[in-house]
Amino acid sequence: MLATASRHMSLDPSRWLRRRSVKSRVTTSATAMLTLALVIAALSLTGLEKRSLIREIDSGLDDRISGLIDNAVNGQLSVDVPLTGRESGIVQILDNNATVIAATPNLHDKAYLNAFTPGTRAPVHQAVDRAIGTSAVETWRIAGQRIGSAPDTVDIFAATSLDSVNNAATRLREILLAGVLILVAVFAGISWLTTRWSLAPVATLTTRVDTLSVSDLRERLPEPTSHDEIGHLVNTMNAMLGRVAEARERERRFAADASHELRTPLTTARLNLEIALANPSSENLRGAVDETLVEIGRLEILARDLLELTRLDAARVRANSKNFDMAQLIRKELSIRTRLRPELNFEMSISEPVVVSGVAPLLTRVVRNLLDNAVLHAVSNIRVETTTAGAWATIRMHNDGPPIPDEDRVRIFAPFTRLDNARSRDGGGTGLGLAIAADIVEAHGGEIAVVDDHNPGATFRFTLPLAHPSAPIAPTPRSPNS
Repeated sequence: MLATASRHMSLDPSRWLRRRSVKSRVTTSATAMLTLALVIAALSLTGLEKRSLIREIDSGLDDRISGLIDNAVNGQLSVDVPLTGRESGIVQILDNNATVIAATPNLHDKAYLNAFTPGTRAPVHQAVDRAIGTSAVETWRIAGQRIGSAPDTVDIFAATSLDSVNNAATRLREILLAGVLILVAVFAGISWLTTRWSLAPVATLTTRVDTLSVSDLRERLPEPTSHDEIGHLVNTMNAMLGRVAEARERERRFAADASHELRTPLTTARLNLEIALANPSSENLRGAVDETLVEIGRLEILARDLLELTRLDAARVRANSKNFDMAQLIRKELSIRTRLRPELNFEMSISEPVVVSGVAPLLTRVVRNLLDNAVLHAVSNIRVETTTAGAWATIRMHNDGPPIPDEDRVRIFAPFTRLDNARSRDGGGTGLGLAIAADIVEAHGGEIAVVDDHNPGATFRFTLPLAHPSAPIAPTPRSPNS
């Protein structure tokens, strides 16, 4: 039973076709469709030609019957109806008892042509297989018409053989089918060569891709001179290679920076413990434990931030997005900073509501990271404002601390980036806060940047798409620090 199923699957033409190369599939499919179209056209043409010949025969038989009717009416009908040519065929005239009263020579002995009831107003035509006289069975085209009124009716039949028509149709069909075979063979060859020529760049690209080195992703595929699908494929693959190379370079830099950032607290903790072991007094041990705990805390923060970076993606944001008021979220975070840093002046210019669609905990992280950065660098004043325009919400955070140089305004959002005035490990954090904020904003479909608002200090601006006006608003989540 399994063998039978396997055999049937192997005979499945679609499965067989899927296993073939593109050249084979294209050539086979195109040739099959052309063959089907040409065969249908050839058979249709043969049928039309045969029907045309039969119509000519019917017209000749009608003329033959019309002449016999005129002779009968004029009293000129003889017992022997003369032959007038193959195209007119043979004739039999029968009375109402089916007795032959007139016929072409040698057809007086029996009624051969009364195979159907003749028409009374016009001849009726029919093809009949019959042996007439001493001839073998062949196909005859018979026309019959009845004249007179009962009981003195007379049936006039005229017939001619269809052998010549059938032979002509057969010859035409053979000629057309031979032409179809020739055309199909030529078309198949041209299709194969054309497809092979069209796909030749694909083979070249495949060979080229196989030779690309994983260690050096700067290599690119040769740019095509054409602007067809192959050219579009090459451009797409080169763009993909560029993105892969960029992603690999980012991963390499990230891994190097992460290993450096992780190595420093581990080295410090190890050094403290080694010093304490070398001088194992209670004070040294306690100091080593305290300093090691501090470094472990830094490691925990760094590990948390690294995990956050790896988990950020647009798909996660889309799957968990809800509509909420961004203005309320910002107010809550500002109230926390106001209590924690009373020496700083916090100014707010917040329009409500600012309804966005996103993951509230993630956007809370953005606001916190930007506020932490502002608090770290501010001298005395921090200003936060929100505006809406069109389909976008804009949030600006300004602090009166040191300005950010133009050359660092993009680099500052890269992981582990600290500017010279923030290089202190005690005050500068892990160097991932702004990178996490940038990734979160981009995952929400927004943008973040350092802008120049002509005021002393530094201004961060990020934009988010507004939610649909009719969408329900979820309650703003409580801050764990409030």
